[in-house]
Amino acid sequence: MPNGIIAIKYWPIDSYQKLFDNDKLKHSIRDGYLLNDIAFFLEQGLVELWPKRETVIDREAQTIRWKDNAVKYDQIVDADYEVPNLPEIVVNREGAPERKYEYAYRNTFMGLVPKELRNVYFIGYTRPTTGGLNNITEMQCLFAHKMMTDTCFHREIYDNIAQRIRKYNKYYYLADGQSATDHLVHYGFYTDDIARLIRITPRLLDCRSLKDVAIYFIFPNCAFKFRQSGPYKVEGVKEMVRQIYGNHRGFSVIIHYLLTYALLQLTAYVTVLVAYHRQELPALAVPFLLLIVWLNPVTPFVAANGFGRNLYLNGMLAMALGLTAYYQTPWVPVASLLAVFVFTYMFHRFGWSRAPFNDLKNKQSPKYREFFKRYCAVFKEVLLEMASSTQQRFSP
Repeated sequence: MPNGIIAIKYWPIDSYQKLFDNDKLKHSIRDGYLLNDIAFFLEQGLVELWPKRETVIDREAQTIRWKDNAVKYDQIVDADYEVPNLPEIVVNREGAPERKYEYAYRNTFMGLVPKELRNVYFIGYTRPTTGGLNNITEMQCLFAHKMMTDTCFHREIYDNIAQRIRKYNKYYYLADGQSATDHLVHYGFYTDDIARLIRITPRLLDCRSLKDVAIYFIFPNCAFKFRQSGPYKVEGVKEMVRQIYGNHRGFSVIIHYLLTYALLQLTAYVTVLVAYHRQELPALAVPFLLLIVWLNPVTPFVAANGFGRNLYLNGMLAMALGLTAYYQTPWVPVASLLAVFVFTYMFHRFGWSRAPFNDLKNKQSPKYREFFKRYCAVFKEVLLEMASSTQQRFSP
């Protein structure tokens, strides 16, 4: 455990099976690539949940007790808040007493440039809510480099740094004050903010094809998206971006997912407007119905549950809009909406589509249950071999 930290990567069984279910499975397990799909373990009944408030932890005896049940534990992995591991920083200015600097994320611009200090940069203390820490850190390094090498930019940032910090905090935090999670950001927004500050964002005007436009809007805000051109250009990155775009089939799954939401909304708007045009709705009801369409939670839910099969839904919606323009009746878009709802339910029911997040239906697949049995058998073999090797190494 280097530095007392255990690094754990979550391996869901579908991803694990796809990558490691081959003749090297035993070697992968021996190297430490282990299945740790807690959701799958729960679905299989291999893990028992105890309510935390009702459990008693005896750290000296290393036991956990709940009602009449007690287990002895090896280690406790407990949630906690990150605390910046900073050395002591003492502020010493002429005419003022020495004081210890206390790092507070909301008192630093982008969590990087402290208001009270000069030429000190806190790299690595901004963390992602999900993934992307390497992208955040790389962009912070570029920002710090520009601060150290560009006098005009350095002056521009420090001249109104207090105002910049207030603007940033007002935009990203709902409440005043400070919390233990201030340093957590959505990495895509954060990297884009940094890129705009140091003026290395791609420009829409530079797009020369539909592919360029798709990459501009859809490609993730990874650090190399901003290093295709400009002062921090890296040779070969532009080609790498295009290769990733091609490997992911132009991110068509994401595009069709977003298009489904847009077409569902448009179809609903068209229904209201066509009904009004045919004098089947009073004028007073139109703004109210349009507001309902705008704020409704149904269309994003349907678009999400059609994930992976949105292409077919989009085809139906586009055809229905064409028929609506020809026949000019609200019943066509209404029928298309109902059809899309039914097909989305069927796709999800039969496992042909999956919601982007928190869809655990695949955990029940016989394919993964069969793989899990083979995984357990191989895991036991590796465990016995390791135990035997250890015994031979320390035997007289």
